[in-house]
Parts: sequence; structure tokens; C-alpha cells
Amino acid sequence: MGALLLQVLPRRIPDWTKRKYGTLDAVNQKWGTAFWSQVYTEWKQIPVPLPSNGDPNPGLALDYDRYQSYANSSFAEEQLAMLRKICPRHFVTTNNVGARSTRLICANFSGTLILCAMTTNPGFVQIFFEGGKMPPEQVRQWWRLSRLK
Repeated sequence: MGALLLQVLPRRIPDWTKRKYGTLDAVNQKWGTAFWSQVYTEWKQIPVPLPSNGDPNPGLALDYDRYQSYANSSFAEEQLAMLRKICPRHFVTTNNVGARSTRLICANFSGTLILCAMTTNPGFVQIFFEGGKMPPEQVRQWWRLSRLK
């Protein structure tokens, strides 16, 4: 699956970015690419921000998260359309990982799904944060704060 995504994503992200901004000048201006020495002159130059030793351009990283959310909600809409043809009255939902750093914006799912749930496997939050080194009280505090947003 990962190899497939690395083949597909580099083609899809520039298309999504082009629809959003219209021109490369607009992308370069909004993302502040001159500051990051990353001025784009062709759409195919827009990268997938893969993990590296340095931080990615913040504008690129933010729009990559927005693209991920768009792609996942679009996929859910396609799945829902198929299900609605077969079983139009069934309750349909999906779930999302509950960590706050998730790239998915549940509000994007609200137009089509009745419910966008959250997966909270036992110990997931503590494992997610610092490889399980976060004290339980800090995990509980994070959990309470994350639910307020």
C-alpha cells in the first residue's frame, strides 16, 4: 500500500493544489516559498512532505494535511454512494484515529455521514505520546483538553 501511495500522491497533490490556488505564483506567495528557498516553477515540483531531518515548509505541510483530509473524505463519499445504492436506509459511519495530530478533519465527513466516530484503543494515546513515556496524569489532561476543541 505504501509503495502505491508514493506513486499516486505525487500526481494528486499538485492537481489538488492547482485547483485550490490556480497559479504557481499564488502557491509561492501563500506558502512563503522564497523564504524557504523552494520557489516552484512547475506543478510537478510540489513534493509530498515525507519525514526527513528537517521541518517541511509550514504552508506545504498544512496543505498536505488538508489534502489528506480531502482525499479521505472523498473516498468515504465514494464508498457511501455505493452503499446507498445497495442499502439506502442503513446507518453508515466511519471512524478516525483519535490523536489530535491526525491529518483528517472530521468536519469534512459531516456532509455525507451521520457520524464520524473516533477510535480510542486502550493505551493508544499513551503509546502515541513519547512512546508510552508520558505519565498517565498528563495523558488524562491531554485527553480532557482535546475534547474541548
